[in-house]
Amino acid sequence: MKSERIFLGGAAVRTTPNTPGPPVDSQSGQLFYVGRKDRMVKRHGHRVSLYLVEQVANKYPGLGQCHCVWDSESGTLGLLLGSEGKCLEPAIRQYLVKSLPPAAIPDIIMRIPVWPLTNNGKIDHQKLRQIMLCKVRDNEEPHFKVDAVDTFHKLWSKYLGLSKLKQQDTFVQHGGTSFIALQLLSELEKITDHAVSSELIPKLLGGSSLQECCECLVSTSHSLNYAHQENSSGNRENPKLDIRWKFDLRKCVDSSPSIAQYTSGRGITVVGSHSHKLVSLDNETGKLVNLTELPDRIESSVCIIPSGHAGIVGCYNGSVYCVHLSSGDVIWEFPTRGMVKSSPTLCREGSAVVVGSYDQSLYCLSVQDGTMLWSVKPGEGSIFSSPCASSFTHMVFVGTLDGTCAALSELDSSIVWTSRLETPVFSSPALLSADTQVLFVEVAGTLHCFSSLDGTKIWNMNIAGNIFSSPCVVSATVDNGLKEMILLGCHNKSIYCLHGDGDKIAIKWTKELDSPIFSTSCTSSFINCVNVEDKQENTSPSSSKKTSVYAVVATTKGTVSLLDLHLGLVICCLTLPHQVFSSPVVTGKLPQLIGPGTTKKFQNANLSPSLSVP
Repeated sequence: MKSERIFLGGAAVRTTPNTPGPPVDSQSGQLFYVGRKDRMVKRHGHRVSLYLVEQVANKYPGLGQCHCVWDSESGTLGLLLGSEGKCLEPAIRQYLVKSLPPAAIPDIIMRIPVWPLTNNGKIDHQKLRQIMLCKVRDNEEPHFKVDAVDTFHKLWSKYLGLSKLKQQDTFVQHGGTSFIALQLLSELEKITDHAVSSELIPKLLGGSSLQECCECLVSTSHSLNYAHQENSSGNRENPKLDIRWKFDLRKCVDSSPSIAQYTSGRGITVVGSHSHKLVSLDNETGKLVNLTELPDRIESSVCIIPSGHAGIVGCYNGSVYCVHLSSGDVIWEFPTRGMVKSSPTLCREGSAVVVGSYDQSLYCLSVQDGTMLWSVKPGEGSIFSSPCASSFTHMVFVGTLDGTCAALSELDSSIVWTSRLETPVFSSPALLSADTQVLFVEVAGTLHCFSSLDGTKIWNMNIAGNIFSSPCVVSATVDNGLKEMILLGCHNKSIYCLHGDGDKIAIKWTKELDSPIFSTSCTSSFINCVNVEDKQENTSPSSSKKTSVYAVVATTKGTVSLLDLHLGLVICCLTLPHQVFSSPVVTGKLPQLIGPGTTKKFQNANLSPSLSVP
């Protein structure tokens, strides 16, 4: 008999019972209570139903009563079991790894002798959360006194639900995923207070054995330290970050905002969220200009077409949409055969866009009506990152999750050259040296610079950390000469500034921040006025002002920092309430940092740097 679920006033019900007994006619009008639908939490950017975890766990033979609890402050998900059950925790975890989405797998599974009750005789979830946190703290203390390999073994067992370890076992063989790998390494770094080798995630996901992963683990590690705000400005005035406005998009904002600046002086910010909503907001006030609701969540950023009246965006339902920015009407829709997380990029002098899909294809679509001009499959992996296009070479560059780097003709999709990297490419490629070079970054932390025209390798560099963000390229004065500088955020909590000169590349500075960096950085110029004493000594108008260039960096912890681009020192920072994966952008006559959007149904925040008078 077909079972249906209905949500009424915050309660989940179904038209057939979920208990043994005679069949019930689903047309009888009877509703059977299931639970509260609002037991939903946001974990690592994914929705997790605590009720679903309990429901799946209860199907395990001999489990007994269980309750799932969540602590938002520590980000800990726990499954608490009663004393009546007899099954072992590793066996339960192994079952949950196979039965639940990765984001729903508990961090801790524990038994308690007695269920705490409220005055009304119901389970006291607040006390359950306190019991779980006490257990977490008790478990953490001894681990600081053991080496990283021993801790890694325990976490391998924990996350894969294994009671016995074999040195030749592989992570993927026992149900390991990229999500579980990130969970495991995050906890490992927290326990040991050391950063792990950047090569460990590729080894975990690439089929390396437990023994090989342990050898990689001990090859490189360093202590984790957070660089706080520093005073590097001498006697000049520094900017500071304040929230000018915010707009609630109801759910997680993973996409990065796009800016449309019109000749009239008016500007709008366009951004989508997991709530399916695509909004256009006034840059100055944050007021809603229009709202479009698409069929599924939006992680793609909007590509604004040259006329400025419309934007093109990908959607989780597999379609690409062109939306009118003033009315909110959908002008056209193009369906692909997979999710579209990739952001569209203009090509063919602005008459078309290229966009990748999880169906492993790259599409070129007409801006005017969405007609497909061509499609091509550059590799065997899905396309997560956004392509980039060169008006100089008339070529499009794209990276895929199987490590393929490809250069294609924007006219007919013919593949000019390809190169295969060892690990997936999550970050978008970037053009260098007047479009004569292109930079690809693989997740293992290796940067590869190729000739745009023929794919000849020019240089490569390895950074000690996994990279999911995209490079930001800016021209700046270095040693009295104009050079390209590359900003790149890393999972090891550091932001790197590289400067290149032809076929050479070097690290100019690196700064460790408070948490991993997934978003792409940007730069902003700001005019600083010298103080009164300086003005008395030199009254020349040109000497009373100095333009400084800052790097704007957002970390997953929610901290937005301004760093001196040349020195890498933190000038000021502001911490938002939740995690940040969205990338900041700059707009306006005076720099305003639109974004980043935060995870957990929050806002697109407009942060305005302003002068801080000593």
